[in-house]
Amino acid sequence: MDFIVKNSRAIRRSVILLAALSILSVFGYVYEAERRFEMVSDVLSSRLSASTQTVSLLSQLSLEIGYGGFIHNFKNYVLRRDDLYYLRAQENYKNILALLDKLENHVQDREDAAILDDIKRTLGEYVANIDKMKKNITSIVEDDRRVKVDDTKAVAAIAYLYNMVQMLSEQTLNDAIIKQEDAHRFVRLGFFLVVFIALVAVLLLVLIKRLEAKTIQASSANEAKGRFLSTMSHEIRTPLNGMLGLVQLLNHKKFTKEEQHHLDLVQSSGEMLLDILNDVLDISKIEAHELRLEIISFDVEKLLQTTADFYKNIASEKGLIVNYHSDLPEGLYLNGDPTKIRQVLSNILANSVKFTEVGSINISTECEIINEPEADKVCLLRIRLTDTGIGMDTDGLNHLFEKFTQADSSISRKYGGTGLGMAIVKDLCELMNGTIEVDSVYGEGTSFKITLPMLLSSRDEIQHLQEPHQQEMTEIFQGLDVLVAEDNMVNAVVARGFLENLGINVRVAHDGAEAVKMFERQQPDIILMDVNMPIKDGIQATREIRQKENGKTLPILALTADAFSETREKCVEAGMNGAVPKPFSFDLLRNTLFETLKDKG
Repeated sequence: MDFIVKNSRAIRRSVILLAALSILSVFGYVYEAERRFEMVSDVLSSRLSASTQTVSLLSQLSLEIGYGGFIHNFKNYVLRRDDLYYLRAQENYKNILALLDKLENHVQDREDAAILDDIKRTLGEYVANIDKMKKNITSIVEDDRRVKVDDTKAVAAIAYLYNMVQMLSEQTLNDAIIKQEDAHRFVRLGFFLVVFIALVAVLLLVLIKRLEAKTIQASSANEAKGRFLSTMSHEIRTPLNGMLGLVQLLNHKKFTKEEQHHLDLVQSSGEMLLDILNDVLDISKIEAHELRLEIISFDVEKLLQTTADFYKNIASEKGLIVNYHSDLPEGLYLNGDPTKIRQVLSNILANSVKFTEVGSINISTECEIINEPEADKVCLLRIRLTDTGIGMDTDGLNHLFEKFTQADSSISRKYGGTGLGMAIVKDLCELMNGTIEVDSVYGEGTSFKITLPMLLSSRDEIQHLQEPHQQEMTEIFQGLDVLVAEDNMVNAVVARGFLENLGINVRVAHDGAEAVKMFERQQPDIILMDVNMPIKDGIQATREIRQKENGKTLPILALTADAFSETREKCVEAGMNGAVPKPFSFDLLRNTLFETLKDKG
């Protein structure tokens, strides 16, 4: 489920990123398209401007040369001998030279410049000839012959200039068409780009919808798993409470040695089943990130020593030796979760005892104190455990911490187990910000190294329940009236038996509605309320009792086979003072009753 959620979020981020990139691409595309169309406009403007200027110069040149211009005045001077025409012709000539100089700025190459030179040269010859005629005027016929010039090249040059203007216009049009086609191709490319982005976005949205559906499906499956585990916990813990409770009641009687051994086997089997159930629930809580640490001050040496001593007795039945060596400083107290640390060491020790046939199991502990500036002192607690068991090969090491997995099926058949113990060890170490390392040689044994960082503490900070004094207990329990609301007949027998052994008066209600009626008839000193009951459950019954004036401060303890925190939170919200988890032992029920009633007193 986490994988699906993470990928769904990643794809959502990708879609957002794609949308942002798409917006930027559209802006970039619009900018580039505008720039390209501006290029077409610029080409047209520049070329048309040049063409217009050239046409304007040619028009002026035509006026200066043609009718009313240089040729006109030149002819009139030859025919009429009037100096006014001579002066006008000179003025025309100057203007023509100026216009030809301007045209040179618009020509493309040397050939065009040479054509302009032809015009200048021809007109220059005309001017030179008229100057000669002015100095020596003869007859009109003779003078007309003397001033004549071969103007073929000049005429051809002017015709070429007009053709050049036409060619320039055609080239301008062709360049504009090319730029326009380029702009159109870019527009088409942009269209395909937008379509592509839209298709990708649609595909990603479809994928997101599918992932969301998978997420919902996985969430539903996870909720179903939670409901199943809750139901399984209740349905298994309820008969377990009856079985283990009856065994404890029977332990108050005398049996033969063989009968007592059989009774111990029943209790051991029940506790083993409870351990398996707790492992499954722990894995479920870890996967749901609901497992919480209880950080309290504790005596490290005592915790580790008592855990090792417990397994010494179990190992001795197989002829194994458990050695415990400590290099911990005397009187070392740390802040941490002693229950989880004991669980880690117990799981590894249980595995070592299980998979070791001969030899020994050696445990060593040490603490490295780290002094950090402006921070509390930290202890790196190191626990090393080495056994002479069957060991593991590389493949077995690779699968050691996987859930419901063992090295091979033959191990499961020979040694049993669910394959959850080591997975829980690794998860708990990581939850406590620690590490676990494993070295193993097949056929020789395995070595575990655990490192857990914890803050240093002191004995003064230890918070624990002192073992109540027997006389104080007797005084509190004397004449006590307890109402037990329990629909399961066996569990009701167990609760009644535990309480009567404490000298307590007991009444039993078989559902929540009956419990409320019995409370109304005779108020008890305390109520032990099962949570799941027919007709009216324990939470509904508690709320109803709390609404009554004489029930507002009455101690009510939940009896619950549900190991999940949500159920206990609901109990507290309903007004219960605490909870006794099933299966409960005689000592647990006695101590919880004592603490609840002592606080009330």
